[in-house]
Amino acid sequence: MGPFRQSRRAIRLGKAYGENSQLQRALPPLLESISRLRPLSQADPSRHADLSRSLNSLGFPRLQMGQPDQARPLLEEALGLLQPLAAQNPELRDALIRTQANLRNSLTELERLRR
Repeated sequence: MGPFRQSRRAIRLGKAYGENSQLQRALPPLLESISRLRPLSQADPSRHADLSRSLNSLGFPRLQMGQPDQARPLLEEALGLLQPLAAQNPELRDALIRTQANLRNSLTELERLRR
């Protein structure tokens, strides 16, 4: 199985754990996915959307675990990758909206914790 298929499998596993409130168990497969997709994305920009999904998928459980400081850079990177793609591909707009919402929630939570 190639690195792209392995990363997709890791994303599915991480999301399944996250959806079942097993947030700690969700992190390792999502981190694995990112480590596999980063070099693929650097070599092939068409993989930016996949890397963005993985980053967003890791940022969301970090938010749920009360770690907005760890979620923020992941979500900012995801947004940076996704914005130019969504401008050219309307099918990615829903993913862009989810990433923006997660980043907004992260920033709101960080602000709340600073008070």
